[in-house]
Amino acid sequence: MSLFESIKDLLATASSTLIVVSSLFSPSQQLLSQPVTPSAQIVNSYAVSGEYTYLGQKITYTVFFPQKGGSITGKVDGICQGDVGGDYKRSESAISGVILGNCKLGFFSQDAKIIFSGSVNEGEKKTYLNWVGDGFLAGKRGNVALDLTTN
Repeated sequence: MSLFESIKDLLATASSTLIVVSSLFSPSQQLLSQPVTPSAQIVNSYAVSGEYTYLGQKITYTVFFPQKGGSITGKVDGICQGDVGGDYKRSESAISGVILGNCKLGFFSQDAKIIFSGSVNEGEKKTYLNWVGDGFLAGKRGNVALDLTTN
């Protein structure tokens, strides 16, 4: 199951829920140390971005990391909002990190966490990720191939 299919399942469940459960959960906390700003878009970096629409609601993501290796920074916006952080080790072609955020549909609001790891293929300009959900996404997992662009 892909990451977006899991989000689709979440939104379908949320849209059919009649009980307001948002008061049962604590508000999302800023858990990543560096928020992404336009200045984080450094030269000689890879960018991964995309958009997903479900029930007319958009989820967009943009992630940056240096081509030579280093910290991953990114944002998720739309019906789900959050931050992306992690590390790219070019010498090993390895990438790993976490997405922390919150998804809302009507009165339903739930914190989200996705842990990812995988590889970067610079020749193909792709990153291949395996991901696992935590919290309300517990038990959800999948893999995805994403295109890389360069800055």
